[in-house]
Amino acid sequence: MQYSTQLKDKIAAIYAHSQSIGFDMQCDHEVANLCAVLAGQNQHLLELGTGTGLSTLFITTGKSPNAVFDTVDISQEYSTIAQKIIGKKDNVNFIVEDAGKFLARSQNLSYDFIFADAWPGKYSHLDHALRVLKQNGIYIIDDLLPQSNWPKNHQFRVDALLHFFQDSPDFSISYLNWATGIALITKITTATQIAISYKNHPEYGFLFSQIALT
Repeated sequence: MQYSTQLKDKIAAIYAHSQSIGFDMQCDHEVANLCAVLAGQNQHLLELGTGTGLSTLFITTGKSPNAVFDTVDISQEYSTIAQKIIGKKDNVNFIVEDAGKFLARSQNLSYDFIFADAWPGKYSHLDHALRVLKQNGIYIIDDLLPQSNWPKNHQFRVDALLHFFQDSPDFSISYLNWATGIALITKITTATQIAISYKNHPEYGFLFSQIALT
């Protein structure tokens, strides 16, 4: 079953509301469907970047009823649209806050599934995101292939992110040249800190900054 068939009416509503406010950064359908499939086997899930709720809808549908799902977005407007269309669900928490600030104050939490679809937790605050990822947990990143809405000179950030995971002995990565470009990463050790040598690395040290590099 493809979740997109089951959810077509709510998907259409998300697109209609998004168009009305000029929001065009929805998650790719296939990526959202993959997240829904992977969500079902995890008990504590985190999404960084609710947007207007497309991937949130899929994950909410795919997760088990008892799994706790936190989804974070800085925009009250976007989050409100997502909440209106998805509706109130048990164990689904919509959090309106900058994702970097959320991660910084949530270092005592732990997640076995993280979908990083916002700048913080991917191109900044990466150490905070990986600290709350459980051993054997899965961290998913998308939009690794060139996109029309990429900021100028963004390719170096993508390359740096992938190179960090390829270099680190604490993580295993599988890159998929599919959809918008996906990487599936698992934490294979109990490490809770990023080594200083990585934080000071000339290519990818900026990923661990608490200030977004533009």
